[in-house]
Amino acid sequence: MGKVIIRVGVVLDMNSAVGKMAESCISAAETDFYARNADYRTRISLFTWNSKGDVVTAASAGTTSLNIHTQNRIHGHTTKREVATGM
Repeated sequence: MGKVIIRVGVVLDMNSAVGKMAESCISAAETDFYARNADYRTRISLFTWNSKGDVVTAASAGTTSLNIHTQNRIHGHTTKREVATGM
């Protein structure tokens, strides 16, 4: 059987050091995981969207673009406002 691809959208503020670090860490973790588990059929495919530090942009990406391209999503909250609004 072939591989099963799970598409996952990641919303991060790529204009911030925290967002850039989060993307780097997620990517490294994914690479390390599959290097150690090459026999796994299920694979994740990450799609990263830049919120540009704007809660509305993050929410928009989470409710439109991500819904079109993915079924799963990760929001990288970096400010109290983002955490409070869930965006």
